[in-house]
Amino acid sequence: MNNDNENFIDIEDEQGRRYHLLNKPIGVGGQGKVRISDDGKFAVKFLISNSPQARSKLTTKLRKVKRLPLEDLPIAKPLSMLPRPNVGYVMDFFADMISLKKMMIPPKGSDVLEHYVATGGLVRRLEILGRFARVFSQLHARSIAFSDLSPNNLFVSENAEYREVRLIDVDNLFITSQTGEAVYTPGYGAPELVKNCGLPSTLTDAYSFAILAFELLTLNHAFKGDVVINGEPEIEEGAYRGELSWIEHPEVDVNRCSTGIPTELVISPKMLKAFDATFNSGLNAAEHRTTMNKWVELLDTAADNTLYCNSCGSTYYRNAEKCPWCEEESAPPFILGYIFHYDPILRTKFRELREEKDGDVNRDFLRTLNRIGTICFQDNTSRSIERRTAFLDTSMRSFEEVATVEVKSDRVTIRPLDDESLWVSRID
Repeated sequence: MNNDNENFIDIEDEQGRRYHLLNKPIGVGGQGKVRISDDGKFAVKFLISNSPQARSKLTTKLRKVKRLPLEDLPIAKPLSMLPRPNVGYVMDFFADMISLKKMMIPPKGSDVLEHYVATGGLVRRLEILGRFARVFSQLHARSIAFSDLSPNNLFVSENAEYREVRLIDVDNLFITSQTGEAVYTPGYGAPELVKNCGLPSTLTDAYSFAILAFELLTLNHAFKGDVVINGEPEIEEGAYRGELSWIEHPEVDVNRCSTGIPTELVISPKMLKAFDATFNSGLNAAEHRTTMNKWVELLDTAADNTLYCNSCGSTYYRNAEKCPWCEEESAPPFILGYIFHYDPILRTKFRELREEKDGDVNRDFLRTLNRIGTICFQDNTSRSIERRTAFLDTSMRSFEEVATVEVKSDRVTIRPLDDESLWVSRID
């Protein structure tokens, strides 16, 4: 390895391929640093230890990772090892992406609210988290934990118009039935990992995800209240071990936080209960933590029930009387759509109703269905219907658009985007 200058590093992999890397790491975790190539196509992870034991352990890990069923998931694939004396590997990367951490920390001197809106506001954060929750839900269904889940390992589109997500650091993937060692990034590890009394699992992932989800939404760490921020390092370490209440504890206010985005603006009541289940009763009883499947449901529902402010460009929940960010515009008119689960078996019931009654029987038919959620359609805007809504799709294809709904003052227009059939009903 040699330095062209202080901004770049040249390195070869074991096959002799050369990479021109940016010297500034894009991520720093408990094991080492990750740098990307100047063309944005590759990333290289350098482990802290360069011992023969570390190299052997990494080689064994990467062999196992290559055998895992990950082809359909947005995870960076390992390509090749680094030659001695370095210990590390090259992986695929994705141009025009940034770490989730950059969305959490406003640039020095910038306005917090302006940064929040410029990076996509509330609705983009909810949608990004929903996509990450789906990835982890898929991993957990395959008995795989991510282990070192932190915002340094999660990447999103740099352009705020997009919601693409990717995971790096695949050497941290952990088969939940195997033995091993705990790896975590300080501030994001579950208490049992920090106290070295547990192994990575789907429930430690659930804890870490809740930490970063809360931080992305509020720009506050769930356990870094004023007493931690203004205290000695030992207080912060104790908070990470679970020795302090979280900042929104419903009964204990010793660790309240006066910075960041007010919780009530960006976290729905149901989401707040999910966070509390993880950070309160689930702090030391992992079985009480909110699962990834539940987070998918909560985040999708929250994202579907947001409105767009025409004055400041931000997004907010539909139950607000006016935009909470600029307070200059009253909440716009919108139509609330109800999402029902349709079972083909119920066609028999529908036919019976139609035979019994004259006229419209849609209302009676809908009562036989299972209502699973709502989605709001704002006046003079269009909104996409995705596979997750139309077909209850839980795969990584769930965010593919199948139709658009456009609301005008005098009509609602629904346009299918493919050959799929949609059934539409209106209740007066």
